[in-house]
Amino acid sequence: MNKSKPDHCLNCGEKLRGEFCHHCGQQNKTTDATLRQLLRDVLGDFFAFDSKFFNSIVPLLIRPGFLSNEYSAGKRIRYVSPFRLYLFISFFFFLVLATNPHQAKIIKFTSDPVALSDSASVADSTMENSGNSKNDSTQQTATAIPDSLHKDAGAGEITKAINKAEQKADLVRQKIFDYMPNMFFLLLPVFALILKILYTRRKILYVNHFIFSLHFHSFTFLTFGLVFIILGFFDDPESSILPGIVLLINSIYLIFAMKKVYQQSLIKTIIKFILLSLNYVIVMAVSLLAVIGIAIYLL
Repeated sequence: MNKSKPDHCLNCGEKLRGEFCHHCGQQNKTTDATLRQLLRDVLGDFFAFDSKFFNSIVPLLIRPGFLSNEYSAGKRIRYVSPFRLYLFISFFFFLVLATNPHQAKIIKFTSDPVALSDSASVADSTMENSGNSKNDSTQQTATAIPDSLHKDAGAGEITKAINKAEQKADLVRQKIFDYMPNMFFLLLPVFALILKILYTRRKILYVNHFIFSLHFHSFTFLTFGLVFIILGFFDDPESSILPGIVLLINSIYLIFAMKKVYQQSLIKTIIKFILLSLNYVIVMAVSLLAVIGIAIYLL
């Protein structure tokens, strides 16, 4: 049984003057939802987001600074909001990193366990050879037996210590990975603050620098996420030059994005890019050391 449409908005209670509420924008519908209506709403929301995402991701990749200028100009409805775009892409990046078979090599802040294992093998081999040495004299053989047992026990203790160190290294790496999303999120406003200081004479609102920071970090996470997917198919990702190439691309992208948004000459932009990079690298290094310290402390 079809019910007549109400004369007031079911969402906000405002008097209706047409098909849509002039106050909140909700369409005038009956209270009984149908399966067709539910599917239409879901598909409508999906394709609306899909369209916005496509409109955002393409210029993000090929037009440095474009999205930041569009947002500052008030042209926002056709694009995914900067904050939502950052959250979506950063989730993609850390998901790729978490599932990458070479995660330990990508995030490598601790000692190389291979070197430790080699040291253990050498120690075990030395102890074993010493323990197996025999002399023709009966008295020497008798005294060599306890020495051999003592050395074998020492080799076992060394192996246990190395295994324990490797386990701790893995735990530290895991904790560092757990804290990385929070660290980068907290670095967003720091990046924007450095920009604010560099362009203090331009009288640009801090929030606009923050929008720029969101878009640039979104580009960085997206490009490195794609590279890490490719590196997952490599036997030895450390020998690949792809991360270096992507880092160079990110640097060039940032220069052109700064020039596009802040409208200064290329020379001034490059100088401010260098100052921005140096300060941000220092802040990032301190942040990483803090994260490593916290990870070790919480073990």
